[in-house]
Amino acid sequence: MKVFNKEKALRQIKLKQNKNTYIKKISIVISCFILLFAIIYFTFAKFESNSPEYTLINGKVVSGSKDVNVIAIYKGTEQVNEIPARGSGWLFDRAECTNGATAEWNFDKWAILISTTTKTKCSLYFKQGQIAVDYLNSIASTTDSLLTDGTTDNNLRYVGANPNNYVSFNNELWRIIGVMNNIETESGQVQSLLKIIRAESLGEYSWDTSTSGVNDRTGVNEWSQADLMQELNNDYLGNVTIGTDGNWYSGYNNAKANAKPTSTISNAAQNQIESVKWNLGSPSNNAGSFDSNWQSISASTAYIRERSNYTGKVCTGGTYCNDTVTRTSSWTGKVGLFYPSDYLYATAGGNATNRQTCLGLGINTDWSNSSYANCKDNDWLKPASGYTWTLSPFAYSSYAYYVFYVFSGGNVNNYTAGRVRGVVPVVFLKSSISITGGTGTQSNPYTMG
Repeated sequence: MKVFNKEKALRQIKLKQNKNTYIKKISIVISCFILLFAIIYFTFAKFESNSPEYTLINGKVVSGSKDVNVIAIYKGTEQVNEIPARGSGWLFDRAECTNGATAEWNFDKWAILISTTTKTKCSLYFKQGQIAVDYLNSIASTTDSLLTDGTTDNNLRYVGANPNNYVSFNNELWRIIGVMNNIETESGQVQSLLKIIRAESLGEYSWDTSTSGVNDRTGVNEWSQADLMQELNNDYLGNVTIGTDGNWYSGYNNAKANAKPTSTISNAAQNQIESVKWNLGSPSNNAGSFDSNWQSISASTAYIRERSNYTGKVCTGGTYCNDTVTRTSSWTGKVGLFYPSDYLYATAGGNATNRQTCLGLGINTDWSNSSYANCKDNDWLKPASGYTWTLSPFAYSSYAYYVFYVFSGGNVNNYTAGRVRGVVPVVFLKSSISITGGTGTQSNPYTMG
């Protein structure tokens, strides 16, 4: 007969009770870990992925590395869970990342590009603002200072004697010519871009000049090789060239001024400029022949011919047409000049002569006629005094050195490239540029970022 062992039985009962307690405690701990993991996973899952694109609710992070976590997104001081949508009025400001990672905003993809080779955490910051092109289009219906030009490109232009189109650029005052459509960038994209012009001239210099054996030392009217083109796209961008020698050309026979403009484009401003294709057609070239009635052409005809394949050389020989420079119908670069048509389309007209009538008048004889003073007097691009070079060559049957300029008397005329005229640089800004403040007045210009 088996003897009952009381102490052994008690130990077994306690062991069983302790075992159940341990199991319950372990289960609770495991459950807590599972719950904590789930919270962490679902909190950050929308910010990260194992693919090269890190999908967000309304945007994405593009990175060559899989070791990026977006830990926070801010609109101003407010933390949000998504990248603000395009057109929302919020624009990328900066990214703060660990491990020295760099971040760059891709405007076309509306995404942040983060370059890193190590595990990185980034916070993204957005500021209030509006894409400049979108902003001008949005306010066009509320002001009579912004009008479409009626061309095939239907550009939006500032018009009038003194519209509120001032902008702070390069720590200087510039002015907005308008939103130009169908502009081809150096990369081949066709975009609508903001076109701006410096509020003041850099000084008076030659458009181009040459030695005595070339066009009788008066220069060549081909912008792609012109002295002024090289000066504006080298010296003015901070790269003094051997060709310009630090001083700008100023007169016949390759004469130079004793100095060059004191202003240059800063690196920060250069990063805002888009390199684009500029049209070099001549308003006085009618399908390959000199138009003897060029003085009477209208704004629309000038605009069309500026964009044609017909250039500034129709002569074939002689002392004033002996250069061997190949003429081109376009040039790609950053800094140019304004067109005759830019000046013509900037008028608002007036009571005596309305805008539509002004645009139909002859660019030379009519625009200098006192009977049509409304046209020039209500045009903010008219020089306050003197003469200002344009980008367009003048095609003439016997000469290969003429270039169009705008005169303070109101008309568009031509002169030899080697003579000096006012130089006012013009640039196109990148499509990502936004207006972040200001009202466009001279005392409170638009600020950009």
